[in-house]
Amino acid sequence: MERQKEDGALPEFTAQTVAMMTAEHSSLQAGRFMTVSEASGRSTLFIGTVSSALIAIAFARQASQMGLAFFMFSLVLFPSLIFMGLFTFERVLQSGIEDLIYARGINLLRQLYLKHAPQMQPYFIMSAQDESGQPLLNVGVHPS
Repeated sequence: MERQKEDGALPEFTAQTVAMMTAEHSSLQAGRFMTVSEASGRSTLFIGTVSSALIAIAFARQASQMGLAFFMFSLVLFPSLIFMGLFTFERVLQSGIEDLIYARGINLLRQLYLKHAPQMQPYFIMSAQDESGQPLLNVGVHPS
């Protein structure tokens, strides 16, 4: 074992190591799924709220004939929509950052896999490079 470290050769994976790496990979994948799911749910909820608010404003306009009630209703509704939109944006942004962290972890594991089995390179669809912009390229986003 000591001689392998001195030669620069990679140590062999044991069954326990493979199980740990598999568990880590699946937990990172689950984390990515949760972030995407949360961002999708929050965005859908916000779009539904905006749509409902616009319908409510249209009903208020018809009922009040553009009177004082319509303007008061709108002045109450629009700030609450802006408030909800800002918080939705903030949380979706945080989820996106978490997703990039998980993607970077998966890239690190992919690098480890390719160090031990370089002949598998043609079978990996996504890159295993751990450059700062690489996780973005793996999801189809080209950083400017």
